[in-house]
Amino acid sequence: MINPMYRNLKKTLNYSVIAVCCSSTFASNAQDTVEQRLEKLEKKLKTYQEQEQEKKKPNVSKTRFAGLVQMDYNQYNGVYNANNEGATGSDVFVRRVHLRAFHKANDKLDYVLLLLADDDSTRFFVGFARYQPNNKTEFRIGKIKEDRSFSVQYIGEELTAERPMVANAFATAFQWGIQGHRLFDHGFRLSAGIFEDKKYAGDKDGRDANDKLELGYNTRGTWSYMTNDSVFHLGASYALRELGKEKIALTERAGIRNATNRLVQAPSLDAANDTTIIMGEIAYQKNAFRIEGEYGKMDVDAVDSSVNDLSFSGYYVTASYFLNGETHLNYNVKYAKFGRPTNENGIWEVYARYSVLDLIDHNEGTKAEVSMIGTNYYINPNINLQLQYYDAQVSGPDITKSPFTSTTGQTYNDGSAIAARVSYRF
Repeated sequence: MINPMYRNLKKTLNYSVIAVCCSSTFASNAQDTVEQRLEKLEKKLKTYQEQEQEKKKPNVSKTRFAGLVQMDYNQYNGVYNANNEGATGSDVFVRRVHLRAFHKANDKLDYVLLLLADDDSTRFFVGFARYQPNNKTEFRIGKIKEDRSFSVQYIGEELTAERPMVANAFATAFQWGIQGHRLFDHGFRLSAGIFEDKKYAGDKDGRDANDKLELGYNTRGTWSYMTNDSVFHLGASYALRELGKEKIALTERAGIRNATNRLVQAPSLDAANDTTIIMGEIAYQKNAFRIEGEYGKMDVDAVDSSVNDLSFSGYYVTASYFLNGETHLNYNVKYAKFGRPTNENGIWEVYARYSVLDLIDHNEGTKAEVSMIGTNYYINPNINLQLQYYDAQVSGPDITKSPFTSTTGQTYNDGSAIAARVSYRF
């Protein structure tokens, strides 16, 4: 090691000069040798100083890019295609294109830029900045995902099917806002955020009739316990959404993205003050087996005290198993969610989900119960294939209305569907 030699250069130079000058062996060339040695030492000193200065600079990494492309096929009949007398319909489409650019400014601050697209639209998001003062704390500002529902935290490449109905209905994905979380000892985690809300009220422009921002507030707490071969996760969240005395009308598809009509429809409320949403979550993974579920409840407060408030609920349960008996999903304690599998080379996964969303209140609305079985084949870390079969049952007062009941009096209250997906990640 040469570094210790140069920790005190002056002392080293002095010793070198004395040693050379006192040497009788090299008397004839002593002057040249000293100059040469001094020149070499000066060069090494300069290199050492540059290296030390480089170490003091922030650890700036180059911008890196990542992406995801998913192509879907949907086939559906019965209540999924009630608009067309329950006949079999189908579609092939680009489900999502994600292009992400990451740039790390220093050890604590980085930026993410997003380009999201599908068959219907292409949207450029400014993205968000992420500040991490330590490895247990993080703050985000920009267009970000609300940390509210367990399943909503999965990004597109981690999803094995469309999100459950209750998560789509009671939670939101990307919204403008600011959010922070803190990981505590013994697996406890707490997050909170404030967002502009464009999901529920009026024409969904994020402003009320007086052009005032409609805001949403949420907090989520989780606890997890991990061993060498298992993970146990519990969590709950609370959200308050301002509705600005505007109309609210909630509908939800039932797992099939491009079916012609939405199976779950809530009674509308012409003027609402706000809505509160609570969600509970639980998950357990033991080696290759995993089970998870969520329950959600939404209450809407009417402006007019003579008008009934609204209350809705829903839940789902999903079970999954990797056929090799060894592969499992990585669990991210920092974000309180599961990620990608530990092995993605020639691996089969099978899963099943039962999902319920009840938007019936005051003798209006519909309720959907959807059973799904599916499989996921990971060819390699970049390519995987998915296939699901859905069976749906719809009930409720509005089943007698269009589109569930046609002008000829035919009622459609059940149906089936197939969804296939090819995903390419880079």
